[in-house]
Parts: sequence; structure tokens; C-alpha cells
Amino acid sequence: MDNDVTVAAMVETWFIENNKTPSTSACKIAYARIHRCVDNVHAFYPLMSYAGVFGKQNVVIGFAMIGGKLTMIIANEPTIKAGAMSKRTIEAIQRALDIVLKLRLPVVFLAQTAGLDLTDSGSSYMEIGGVFQRMTKIQSQGIPSIVVVYGTCTAGGAYIVGLTDYAIFIRKDAFVFLAGPELVFTAIGERTTPEKLGGCEVHQSSGLADVVCEDEDQAVGALKRYLQSLSWPDYQDSTLFRMFSCSKITALLSDWMLDDLIALPMKKIVTLITDDSWVYKAGYGDSLACYFARVTDYHVGIIASNGPIDAASCHKTCQFIEKCVTLNRPLLFLMNTPGFQVGTRAEESGIIVAGSRLIQHISNAPVSKITLQVGAGFGAGYYAMCGRPFVPDIVLSWPCAQIGVMGAKQISQLMLQLKIRQAKRRGEPCTSAQKKAIYESFFQHYEPRLKSRYTTSKLWDDGIIRPEETKSVLTFLLAVFAHSDDAPKRELLFGLSRV
Repeated sequence: MDNDVTVAAMVETWFIENNKTPSTSACKIAYARIHRCVDNVHAFYPLMSYAGVFGKQNVVIGFAMIGGKLTMIIANEPTIKAGAMSKRTIEAIQRALDIVLKLRLPVVFLAQTAGLDLTDSGSSYMEIGGVFQRMTKIQSQGIPSIVVVYGTCTAGGAYIVGLTDYAIFIRKDAFVFLAGPELVFTAIGERTTPEKLGGCEVHQSSGLADVVCEDEDQAVGALKRYLQSLSWPDYQDSTLFRMFSCSKITALLSDWMLDDLIALPMKKIVTLITDDSWVYKAGYGDSLACYFARVTDYHVGIIASNGPIDAASCHKTCQFIEKCVTLNRPLLFLMNTPGFQVGTRAEESGIIVAGSRLIQHISNAPVSKITLQVGAGFGAGYYAMCGRPFVPDIVLSWPCAQIGVMGAKQISQLMLQLKIRQAKRRGEPCTSAQKKAIYESFFQHYEPRLKSRYTTSKLWDDGIIRPEETKSVLTFLLAVFAHSDDAPKRELLFGLSRV
């Protein structure tokens, strides 16, 4: 990328290009249903909004305030493949349910789905079982799960209805069955209609429907009444979803060139996204900077990477994590690293031992964790900064983040050297033009696959955020973490059985 392209310009271009993805423009019905349910126009925070950039995701997911209760909402988009769930859609739902289990949030399904996407059945058939398994765990832990049935729910969609503990049906629109009329005729020769097979009267008798409403407004009212009856925390503070912008971050990034990922000024970024912060052990192991900090009303421990991670940084950060665990402080990882330091001196310093100790601490620290991918996340450094495999509560990215085994330049140069050696062994020397062509071929292949547009489509994060809104997003998430401890903790061996 040319040096005169700044991060600020790229951020704006990224959002302009991607605001036309299926999840933001094509999912109009899902968004409309969500907006009718939430308490006000600001009471919805989307997750995984760009997971369908390449995969035609037809589900909208996010945090939603409904009846004064913070919930996770999962809404099918029936206009895309009749809401049929592909592998990518199912993976997004699985991720949402993992967050539900971790934060003990009530989960609300706005359901209208044809079940599995049969064109993708080979992979989605196995994945949908993971949704069902998580739903059983949600019930066994006493976490409320509610479904509003807006239309036809077939096969896997029927089990999503059956595995919730409170089902609200809309009389003229809700039809739930394991197999639709056509498949029933094919399977057993019985001719029937949607109403006779799985309409509201059928499921009032079967015990599947808990409430039958005349229209969508009544259904939303029933949803809010049920949520308000729960002994889950009430969020009367309207500032939970407040948004404020820090233009100084945009200005700061305008001076940072994309070709120099590691030059991102992490100390200034920490200052701009916090209200107060002080560094821990300054001057020792500075490739990982640790801060005790406050973001609005919430205390947090921040671990910010500043280039290749060395052994001293690992040991210091382990001690810092122990202190945060003792204080019960959430951890925020600001990821920007090319990986661990390599070379003879690094090996002599015990980098493998130190790195292993660090990921032990990160993995086992029993506090909430947020990972914000702001720049590079390459190699094992990605794991050391609590990347997705280490199960942080939330993973977010700035548009300029890049995730992969190594940078596009480095891997292209490495592959070029391998090709040159192979050519030499065959007695075929490479010309400068050939070397350039080989390098460009690898670079053009790898470089797009490192960018946030690609990695978010693979669900390697929970969403892309604008850098200037970082403080608002952190405030929201820290508030959610703080209140999750107030949720009732009870376990039911088999969940709630229907009659």
C-alpha cells in the first residue's frame, strides 16, 4: 500500500465499502424486528456485523436492552435463503451463545428460519449440533432463553424453538415443524397444510407454545413482560449504551503510515482511551507495557504490545496479571506485535520458557478479558496477546488490524527465497524480473488475507469498531462485565423440560 494512504483515510474507506454487506443492508427485516423490541433506538449494540462479507450471513446478533434487561439477541433474516442457516451463520450463533454462557445474559431469538441451508449441508449439519448443545447448557445453568416465532421454523429451526424455556407465537404467522408439508408427503405420503402440521393451535396442544399473540406488537409486549419478571439485573442507567467520539485518535492515526505497523504509538492510544492510567514497572520489559487504568467508572488492567515480545516482558506481564486477578480487574489486551523476539540472545534469555509462562497466565486468569486488535497480530505473538484461541470474552478489531502467521512482506520474501533455492537445484537461475513476479504473486495472495475485512468474515473477531469510538465501546463492555456478577447463579441438572 502506498505511503501516502493513512490509517484515518483507510478507516473511512473500509466502512464505506463494507456498509453494504448482507448483515447491514440486506437484513432489513431482522433489524426492523430488533428495533421494535429494544427499549430505544440506541439500545442495540451489534456483534459480528461483517461476518457475512464473503459468506452471505443471514442472522443479526448483538447486545440489546429489552424491558430494562440486557440480553443477547439473535434474529433470523427470512429474505435471504428463507433464513436457512449456513456454516458461517451457525458459527456466529455459536459464538453468541458462548458469550451468553460466559456473561450469563438472557438470550432472545427472533425466529423465522428454514433450518439448515441444504446447499451447505455437509458442513452445517455438523455445526448446528453445536448450537443445540450450547442451548442445553444455557438451560442447565438457569440462564433464561426466549423465542418469538415470527414465521415458519423448520427442522433445526424447530429445535431452536423447542430448546428455549419460553416460546411466544404470533398466531397467523408462526408455523413450527420438523418437516414441512412437502417433505412429509415425500416421506410418508401424508398430505397436510402448514396450519394443520404446525400452526399455533397445534402447538398450544403440543405444549410447545407458551403464549400465543395476535400480532407482532402483542408479541413484543409479552417478551418485555416476561423479561421484566426475571430476577436478572435491571439496567435503569440509560448511559450504558452511550456513545462519544474521540477525534484525537483519528488525528493521531492520520500520522501513522500503514507500511509501519509496529510504529503505532501505543502509549498515546492508552492515554486517549482511558480517563486515568499509570504504567507498571516502566523501563523493564517494555515490549509489553502494562497499565493500571480507569475507563470512565471502571478499573481495568491494560497490556499493550510494542513490537517483538521479549522474555523480560513476559515475566513482568505474568506478575501484572497476578495483581489484576487479586484485584478482580478485567484485562484489556491492545494487540500490536510481529511476534516473539527470535535469535541467539533471545533463546539464551529463555524466551520459550517465558512465553510459555505468559500464555499459561493469560489462559488461566479468572477475570474478564477484552482483546482489541489495533495493529499487527502475527505468529505466536497473536496468542500471547489473548487472540481468539485463548477465549477472551470479546475480541474486537480496528479496521487497520492485520492477523496472520507473519506479515505479507515477510512471508512473500520467505517464499521467494524457497523458490530461488528450488530453481538453483534444478540449474535454472532466476532473473530479477522473475524474482519480482514471484514476490508479487505471493504478496497479492497473502496481503488481502491478513486484513480485517477478511479476518472478521471468518469470525476471528466479534466485530470491527471505529478507533474514535473505542472508549465508548470499552465503557459499555466493562459495564456489562461488572453487572454479570449480579446475575443469579443456579444450575438445573437437565434444564427446563416442556410438557
